[in-house]
Amino acid sequence: MLNLLALPISLLLVAHGARATSCSTAQLSNGYYNVNDSCIQCPAGSYCRNNEKFDCSPGTYNPDTGSSSSITCSSCPLGTSNPKPGSSSPSDCTPCTPGSFSSSLGAMQCTSCPAGTSNPNFGSISSSSCSTCGAGYYSEIGAGKCSGCPAGHYCSGGDKFACPAGTFNAFTGSMNSFACTICPVGSVSSPGASQCHECPSGTFEIGDNKQCKTCSAGTFSTSGSSSCSECTQGTYQPSPGQSHCISASPGHFAPSSKSTTQTACEAGSAQPLSGQTSCNLCAPGFFQSQSGQVSCCQCCAGYYSSNFGSKTCNQCGAQGTQSRGTSQPGSTSANACMAGSNPQPVKTCNQPSADACPVVIAKAPSKRSPSQLHADFCSISVPRRHWCKVLNGGMECVDTMNDLEMCGGCLEPGHLEDPTTGARDCSAIDGVGDVRCMQGKCEIQSCHKGYEISRDRRNCVRVKIADIHRHLSRASSKARGWEVQI
Repeated sequence: MLNLLALPISLLLVAHGARATSCSTAQLSNGYYNVNDSCIQCPAGSYCRNNEKFDCSPGTYNPDTGSSSSITCSSCPLGTSNPKPGSSSPSDCTPCTPGSFSSSLGAMQCTSCPAGTSNPNFGSISSSSCSTCGAGYYSEIGAGKCSGCPAGHYCSGGDKFACPAGTFNAFTGSMNSFACTICPVGSVSSPGASQCHECPSGTFEIGDNKQCKTCSAGTFSTSGSSSCSECTQGTYQPSPGQSHCISASPGHFAPSSKSTTQTACEAGSAQPLSGQTSCNLCAPGFFQSQSGQVSCCQCCAGYYSSNFGSKTCNQCGAQGTQSRGTSQPGSTSANACMAGSNPQPVKTCNQPSADACPVVIAKAPSKRSPSQLHADFCSISVPRRHWCKVLNGGMECVDTMNDLEMCGGCLEPGHLEDPTTGARDCSAIDGVGDVRCMQGKCEIQSCHKGYEISRDRRNCVRVKIADIHRHLSRASSKARGWEVQI
């Protein structure tokens, strides 16, 4: 039977529907405290004293109500921890996770195993549960298990060490520094590298396998180089960090190795090829007044040059009653100057522009009109018809397979032959009589008096006196004979 006399008066009043009152002095000393003029029993997870409620500290718990002293807060056991204040259940004391331990009662948190060790168990109560990692393994702080040593590193005593710059290690689980291999020549690495990287083109490895340095101007390198190569003679490189050198262009040369620029050929010289170390002096009979040119110009009719490297040609002087004589184009001596006008000398033998040669013979413009061959022919893809320059400065559609003056190809105005294309002016062949252009070739039918057709039938050659006498002596009086007029 409930003994009502043993209950506090305040509880009896509440049980009978009376208004609650403040705690008595006796209650305040026995696990009660006032809340808004109501007397409340101290809840679990705390204790009450002198009208104040105190939470049990972290690392402890109290499942009972009405506690009046801190000794009622029980410490969490070894191997557990509780970071929360005011815990009311022993389940709030959680076991230490793998990689940690708790060696004291009432721990607020578990202690992590140090780096280089591991602990796979829950609820460990001692630091001895943290075992040192074996060779080739390592761990960070609080590891539940040790990890295999990664590539680019080696592991000893539970610690991980990066291979130094300039070395690499492609394997995992390495146990000592001997696993770190020096990078091959021409390649580099940073600390902890699992592979080395070749120095890119235009750079080189400076000898410590740690840094690639840029090649200077005048040099070059391919990938994986340990040094830069100098540009050879005939080549140059103006920029640093390049993978190749540049061949000197036609009209220029690079005389020395490690050149950073190309040099233009001086006036009086030329160079038709690329990658050359010098320029060719213009031969006698030729000249060049401009620099940086690929070829020399032929001296014009009425001019000559006697020396190598001429920048201009000399004009023929007076011949007989003429104020100036003429000469064949490309003449090499004043002795080549002669009277007459065959070939017709030009007024001046100056280059019209840097890349052009002068007309070498003052030949009359072609008498034919462009209308003779309709311009539409040159718009049709027919090899025999070409647009060609003429002396009047215009262009003409020419049938180069049959045209007498441009047989086999176009000729620059005033030029008699182009050795490159084989084009010829058939009408200008020395001593030629009857000639025609057939399929782009000059076919000589007869020569003037004192000439005969050459064996290859491409030219008319002067007949020698000895040949004349030899033929006459063999001729019979009844034969038709061989008449030569001189």
